[in-house]
Amino acid sequence: MPDFYIYAGISGDTDPGRFWSAGLYRSLNGEGPWESVGARIDPAPHVFAILADPERPGRITIGTDNGIWKSDDAGDSWRRLSAPKPGLGVWSLARHPRDPDTIFAGYEPCAIYRSTDDGSTWHRLPVDVVFPAVSDHPEIPKRIISIAIDPANPDEMYASLEVGGLLRSFDGGQTWTNIIDGLYIDEGSVDILRCRESETTGSADCRDSLRHFPQRRSRPALARSEGAPFATDRLLLPRAGLRPR
Repeated sequence: MPDFYIYAGISGDTDPGRFWSAGLYRSLNGEGPWESVGARIDPAPHVFAILADPERPGRITIGTDNGIWKSDDAGDSWRRLSAPKPGLGVWSLARHPRDPDTIFAGYEPCAIYRSTDDGSTWHRLPVDVVFPAVSDHPEIPKRIISIAIDPANPDEMYASLEVGGLLRSFDGGQTWTNIIDGLYIDEGSVDILRCRESETTGSADCRDSLRHFPQRRSRPALARSEGAPFATDRLLLPRAGLRPR
């Protein structure tokens, strides 16, 4: 197996009075020491999302409090993309499963942007939805913390909304609806996992076969610059009791 990097980003919480942290690190093959590469971005980034490119192993894209940044040399240097600077943070990034130059970005306050030229230009998608009752208050965060695309039907997309929402689109992001109302057990959030099914065994692996792990308060954002040998993707909604309407 060729060498690869594992990346870890540090951010914190955008809610007033919560902690803020900054930093971006990489480890060669996940075995070497952690090397800081965040200092190569000024100011030091609060990293909410990391997106690796399986076809171009040195290309890494990150979502931060200061917009979206990209590296083509595994993090040795960075440039800021033209995506709009968020009000608070870019919490999620996802790549189209069939068109590697199409990228989606989830924002706080709630917004989703799409680029069809690998980040050179960006277009805001119309996310006109009814928010869940639990988050339909000015003081409650409305952030898109993960985006998933059905690899078998890329027009079907999902975006998890903190707090308590799950958005769905059947037309590639042109229109969205909220399909649950107020799932809110604690200060957690709705997770979306993309699992890969082995061609040989038929078993699904939802662990490190993912190239992008959405950030949570209890762990940093992580990404691996090389994928695992699985073939068929499928989407899961893993939170117990979740019943999309």
